[in-house]
Amino acid sequence: MSNPVKQIKESRLQIRMAPADVEGLSAWMVEQNFNPRRDTSRFIRSLIRGRNKAIFFSDQSLETLKYNFTNFARVGGLLNQLVYNLNVSRLKFEEGEAQDVPVNRKELEKVCHDLHREVVEVKKLLLQMASQRVS
Repeated sequence: MSNPVKQIKESRLQIRMAPADVEGLSAWMVEQNFNPRRDTSRFIRSLIRGRNKAIFFSDQSLETLKYNFTNFARVGGLLNQLVYNLNVSRLKFEEGEAQDVPVNRKELEKVCHDLHREVVEVKKLLLQMASQRVS
């Protein structure tokens, strides 16, 4: 997007960065369709000017978010059904069996723990994706 009125750029900004930070900036610029060799100033100006604008996701990121939210809804529904059925059946975890249905308490606890860990990991990934600005 070119400005109809050319702005005079009198000020200069010089910064020192670690090589790893420069590589990270270059990778970020490439992700945002900027050329790291010639578009650094334009990239930084776009960050400054766009800081109050709405965040847009790329088509791929949006599809990934939709997919993950859909799967979270499914997992939530299945967990609700599981808890409902456990409550309705009034399974006695302490005794390990109820209504001729064997219940392995330790295995059930492990499955729930693993599921919780995986849900937390996916939540972190979703938050990380949502925190990235994609224009």
